[in-house]
Amino acid sequence: KCEEDSEQEVPCDACAVCDQWNTNEMKELSTQNWLAEVNSMYPCPCTILSTDGEFQLPSNWSTDPSCPLVSSASSLLLGAINGNGCEEYHPGAIGCIRSEGRTPSGAGQQCCYDKEGQVLDPDGANGAGAGTPDSVWA
Repeated sequence: KCEEDSEQEVPCDACAVCDQWNTNEMKELSTQNWLAEVNSMYPCPCTILSTDGEFQLPSNWSTDPSCPLVSSASSLLLGAINGNGCEEYHPGAIGCIRSEGRTPSGAGQQCCYDKEGQVLDPDGANGAGAGTPDSVWA
C-alpha cells in the first residue's frame, strides 16, 4: 500500500514503483543466477512413463494442481470432463509436476509432459506447453 508521506523514499506512482522493483531485481539477478541454480538442482526428468504405461512421479516431485498429472488414461478423461489449466497455460501438455524442494534462493521447477510421458522442450514444436522454473521475490 502506498501512502502519501513526505518522508517516504518510494514514489506512490504505480509505474515508478514497478520500475524501482525491476531495478532492484536486476541488481539481485546480477549477483546470483537462480535460473542456473534451479536447473542444476531440479532438472526435469526426461520421461515419467513407467513400463506399465502409467505416469510415475519421481521422488521429490508432486503433481501440479493447476495442470494435474494423473494416470495417463484418467488424465485424458478428467481433462475432457473437468478441464484444467493445461489447455490454457500449457497447451499440448497432459500434465505438469513441480519440485517439492526449493533452491537456497527460493526457486522451484515446473516440468510438463505430453501424452507419451515425454518432457515438453521449451525450444521444441510444443514449447508453449513447457513448464517453467519459478522464483518468488519478496
